[in-house]
Amino acid sequence: MNLEELLSTLESPIVIRPTRRMTQGELESYLDKAADILRGNADHSEFRGYVFTLLFYKRISDCFDEEVCTQVATLTKAGIPQDQAFLLARDPQNHHFIVPKAATWATVARTAKAQLGQALNDAMLAIERANAHRQNNFDGILTGKIDFNKQDELPRDKLVNLINHFGSQTFDRAHVSDDLFGNAY
Repeated sequence: MNLEELLSTLESPIVIRPTRRMTQGELESYLDKAADILRGNADHSEFRGYVFTLLFYKRISDCFDEEVCTQVATLTKAGIPQDQAFLLARDPQNHHFIVPKAATWATVARTAKAQLGQALNDAMLAIERANAHRQNNFDGILTGKIDFNKQDELPRDKLVNLINHFGSQTFDRAHVSDDLFGNAY
């Protein structure tokens, strides 16, 4: 795998710090808009499951990407070539949790509409399996009772709109504080 392929697994290989973080009101409004996308098919109790599962998935994917970018920047400043720094930065031993390359938000969000529900289910299962042996495992958090492949509850068009909505915001620690994220639940 060459450097371009490795860097393409991240949404941005450059560490970008926001000018300000998201506020509680902005996050609540953002989540309300996500629920609005689902109105009509899914039961109100299901809204929360879909929205919060996607929020958590996007958060861990963005945080993992943020950690990798930060480590790449640190390693390259120390004189390690960028391609080698990237490989070192993705090493599972350097992280509190792992997001496998095939399970990153950037990868899954580019999946064709017809396969998107299954791709989400597969990605979340892959993340849980990759972290099963860790202290910070996600056992059942991502794969609990939510099935993104249930087209009667979540038609493909709504799922695509939901993915686009969550893709419009970065949920790493630089953009959304841990406390604010915790308050969302």
